[in-house]
Amino acid sequence: MQFRNFADLIKLIRESQSIIPRDIDGVVAIPRSGLVPATLIALFENKMLTDVEGFLNNRLIAPGSRRTSEKWEMDPRQWRKVLIVDDSVSSGATLASVKAALKKARPEVEAVSLAVFGAKTHGSQADIVLEKVSVPRMFEWNVMHHPLLNRCCVDIDGVLCQDPLDAENDDGERYEHFLLNAKPLCLPTKRVGALVTSRLAKYRGLTEAWLSQHNVEYDELIMLEGYTANERRALKLHAQHKAQYYKALPNSVLFIESDAKQSLEIQNLSGKPVLHFPDMTIYSGTASQRIVRGSKYKLRRFASALKRRLSVGATEA
Repeated sequence: MQFRNFADLIKLIRESQSIIPRDIDGVVAIPRSGLVPATLIALFENKMLTDVEGFLNNRLIAPGSRRTSEKWEMDPRQWRKVLIVDDSVSSGATLASVKAALKKARPEVEAVSLAVFGAKTHGSQADIVLEKVSVPRMFEWNVMHHPLLNRCCVDIDGVLCQDPLDAENDDGERYEHFLLNAKPLCLPTKRVGALVTSRLAKYRGLTEAWLSQHNVEYDELIMLEGYTANERRALKLHAQHKAQYYKALPNSVLFIESDAKQSLEIQNLSGKPVLHFPDMTIYSGTASQRIVRGSKYKLRRFASALKRRLSVGATEA
């Protein structure tokens, strides 16, 4: 699983300035994903910026008032060489179609295509590719809108919605009010493979109601079974519970988690990559070595404890 965030994007463009043409008259972004890298390139190269439709209709994304005195060609009809920019490319079909459209509308203009991230499995995809990234891959700007979400485990609190305040986390009426009225943070637009939360299973109905209200689609909702809120806190079951399920899913490629410490522990226990959502950092391999010594045994202890607990419950029933 390959992941790139905005910091990676900015760093790569900065490091690649030597291969970006300097004799261009302007930068043309492919909406929407190409707007961010195109803006960065236009700023770094001190060039005018527009999008595809804007270029064809002689419309610019205007510079700030402090920069209007600089010697730029403000009329796209006078441009003779442009850089077409997108964030990523796979087959190259989109960039090729845009180049063809520009050539038809403005045959006198030389168009050079640039993709920040290309795919290793394809040949020629753009005139310039800054980095080839193997698939599957996701980016910070599309992670919650990517088809690969159906192969991800996603935390709820701190990702889909805000975390409860201490005053709301009373395992009673205030918490129930929070569950029904939690403020959304980042709602997915694609179906999620599994929502994996340490919320207690007794709150499944309220959780499902909130997810339905906000049109969140998912295959499974995994909650903590067989424990009370006090036991969950005392035994620190959050990460172990999540890691156990994540590790058991062979097709899951990423766990998206809100808590930094849990992210590290889930990665350590599962041996699979985890995205710490607030700072868009991937934990994998050596990154998990900061976990406290002995944590690799926690998952086994947790699974055994849960099995005993459920067995007792079944006997009592």
